[in-house]
Amino acid sequence: MGVIFVDIFRSTGIYTDEEIDDIIDIGTLNGIFVLGRTIGMIGHYLDQKRLHTGLYRQPFDEVFYMLPDHEEVLKHREEK
Repeated sequence: MGVIFVDIFRSTGIYTDEEIDDIIDIGTLNGIFVLGRTIGMIGHYLDQKRLHTGLYRQPFDEVFYMLPDHEEVLKHREEK
């Protein structure tokens, strides 16, 4: 999507290369990404309301991630 927007900016001739670089540097394309994600979340919310189900919550034990102990990392490196 970002490449498409930059291509549109360049092909219209409205913006100079410096202005396009400024648009990219301030994070405008990140804002467009967030906008798309927000629209998707709203869609999920409305769909679950329509189906009369609660919002899905991933079980905590499937999300929780434990890092190995420092000793385990060192042991694994020594085995290589």
